[in-house]
Amino acid sequence: MGEADLVVAVNRTYADVARLFGARAPEVVYIGIHLDDVSVAAASTVSAIETPRAVYAGSLGVHYDVQTILQAAERLWRMNSAVQITIAGDGPLTPMVREAASRLPNLCFVGHVTPEHLTSVYRGAAVGLATYSPGSTVALPVKLYDYLAAGLPIVNSLPGEMADLIRDNDIGVQYESGDPDSLTQAILTVVGDPKRRGGAAIRARALAREFDAQQQHRRYAALLE
Repeated sequence: MGEADLVVAVNRTYADVARLFGARAPEVVYIGIHLDDVSVAAASTVSAIETPRAVYAGSLGVHYDVQTILQAAERLWRMNSAVQITIAGDGPLTPMVREAASRLPNLCFVGHVTPEHLTSVYRGAAVGLATYSPGSTVALPVKLYDYLAAGLPIVNSLPGEMADLIRDNDIGVQYESGDPDSLTQAILTVVGDPKRRGGAAIRARALAREFDAQQQHRRYAALLE
């Protein structure tokens, strides 16, 4: 790190880590999102959704708090809530997710999907779930940029940079990782206030422009040159 002419991090959190290992002036270039690849979800322009739906898209591994999503889905079902949950992805916990979806009418598992199909999964959703297990070292996940581009308010468990971004831009709520009651309440908080949800969706889409991949690529090229 100390001998490098250039150190690039994909977020501020990792840049701080690089400094600890001797990087003199690490630069930040975000992974970003190709905005044209993710169409705006209905939630970004329509404040009222007949059947509110929460979406999780990503890896189904032990570090992603997937079990808490399943437990929250069961609680929502027992409460007779209209909220539906859609899970898209693949990983070691796929059998667990598939089993839960087979017995919970409010849980839909679509498995691994293409980017084009994922856009359709986002369309009409009310909230995006950024669920990570306690102790996760993720700072700004790739799904953040997808959710922003799709105009989805975010329910998040990550502390630090991710939590700050969501709070400062008023685009979602925080829940306690590993706590299904906390996740259930967070989802209900977002979907239960259509006006706030609609405003958060519009702000999310606007924030996505700051992470436009073309701008990030140009910055990276300039640093290399």
